[in-house]
Amino acid sequence: MDSTAVEIHSEIAGKGAFERFFKLHWSRVLAVVIRVTHDRGRAEELVQDTMLRLYRRWALVRNPEAWVYRVGLRMALNSVRSEIRRTNIERKAEVNAAATGPDPESTLQAGEEAILVRRALAGMRERRAQLLILRYSGLSFADVARLLGLSPGSIGTLLDRAEKDFQKRYLALSKRDLRSTPGGGVCI
Repeated sequence: MDSTAVEIHSEIAGKGAFERFFKLHWSRVLAVVIRVTHDRGRAEELVQDTMLRLYRRWALVRNPEAWVYRVGLRMALNSVRSEIRRTNIERKAEVNAAATGPDPESTLQAGEEAILVRRALAGMRERRAQLLILRYSGLSFADVARLLGLSPGSIGTLLDRAEKDFQKRYLALSKRDLRSTPGGGVCI
């Protein structure tokens, strides 16, 4: 926990301390959740719910910075998993009707790839998915270790395992989708 967060949390567990914490961490947590959901509106709702949960437990949480990232990521991953289940049940094959761009085919391809990435992350163990999301959100090894409560020296090894797991899942999903669609297209 950085010194600012320590100072804020060490104050009386009151409204002012939480407000300062909220202002300091809202945009950072939002950026991480957006990377998981690829939907700013949904990400904002999830971060708002996360912050509300933290507010209700403010006096009980020992490390609010790590807590808010961990819970925000967990809620984002659960949201993606729910979306995948709903999509599979409804058997929707459309990617993103609202996507705009000069080349509809490349927009469709990018959307399909994003879906495969989210599916691969959703199938991984939670800690591995969190490692990848935090690291590829631009956080340093030290920051990732601090937020997940891990040893900084272990992050490289754990991240390598997570990347290999992700690659394996992503390739399996992309091969399965190519086999399951007529003409070799991607099936969602």
